[in-house]
Amino acid sequence: MKVMVSACLLGQKCKYNGGDNYSDSVIAFTEGHEVIPVCPEMEGGLPAPRIPCEIVNGIVMNSAGENKDREFREGAEKCLKLAKEKEIDLAILQPRSPTCGVGHIYDGSFSGKIVEGNGVFASLLIENGFKVMNANDLRFFELQDEKYRDFQAKLIPNIDPETMIGIRTPELRKLAKEMAKESDTCKFLAALPHRWFDENQLHAFIISLTKDFDTCIAQVERFLPYIDNWATCDQLSPKVFGKNKEDLLKHIREWLKSDKTYIIRFAAGMLMQHYLDDDFDPEYPEMVAAIESDEYYVNMMRAWYFATALAKQYDAVIPYIEENRLDKWTHNKTIQKAVESYRITPEQKEYLRGLRIK
Repeated sequence: MKVMVSACLLGQKCKYNGGDNYSDSVIAFTEGHEVIPVCPEMEGGLPAPRIPCEIVNGIVMNSAGENKDREFREGAEKCLKLAKEKEIDLAILQPRSPTCGVGHIYDGSFSGKIVEGNGVFASLLIENGFKVMNANDLRFFELQDEKYRDFQAKLIPNIDPETMIGIRTPELRKLAKEMAKESDTCKFLAALPHRWFDENQLHAFIISLTKDFDTCIAQVERFLPYIDNWATCDQLSPKVFGKNKEDLLKHIREWLKSDKTYIIRFAAGMLMQHYLDDDFDPEYPEMVAAIESDEYYVNMMRAWYFATALAKQYDAVIPYIEENRLDKWTHNKTIQKAVESYRITPEQKEYLRGLRIK
């Protein structure tokens, strides 16, 4: 395989500050393959060290306010020409760079803030049909299980299989614990939306480990709008929420007002997880019953909530079934899930079967 690589990742001193971004993962990944190192910025005539640059309103500028767009684009074109001549199979590029960033780049304010976008060279490669990869993605692909990926794709049909790497949950949890200790994990959490489904899963696991409630809530609030599937929604389960139920309830009430499928599902899930035992109040099932939605994944969570509530608070919740307070689909799905539960007695199951709406 022919792999084009940002030269700084290989240890070449071409970074803006005269240093490099040497990556053991890149070295290991490319071992045995033909490697073509490139630095588009230096190919464009820029020295090392140089004043740092970012893309500002579509134009590459340095932090001194000088326009360096021509140098960047000329260097990118030269490297694109080389990619075509070499007929590369893959390009592994330096993250967040105004030249090589894939998926996310710095926002042009020189403040370290990250936004969605591609660098100048990365954009050219993508436009010309080349496969590109952010160097940070390598640690994900080292954990790839293709059979598991294919299995997951069937379970989550609304997610493009091409965005799934296929990392098993135990490996993601292990990686989340490692990343939670790293100083630059905030950059990963800030880089939304993520490119890979597995990154969303990892993001959920990292947030779930956050120990400070206010920090955790801020992270959850920022992440929730980007959740686009039931699996990531249900994996997001911060431990610290269990110690701050009074404050959490205020946020749940707001989340239930959302018009976004997975924010509503998350809110109902939190009511199910934290408020069906000693903290139960008859008001809570009423909150879930009041949700009006045609979305399958919202109503599935509503059914899951009421089935679990029947197992834990049977006397308080059975009137919702007896009096047909739920829509027909959620009513019947609740009964189905309750009957499947080992926590429901045989007598209760038999009674519930008789309450199905035909």
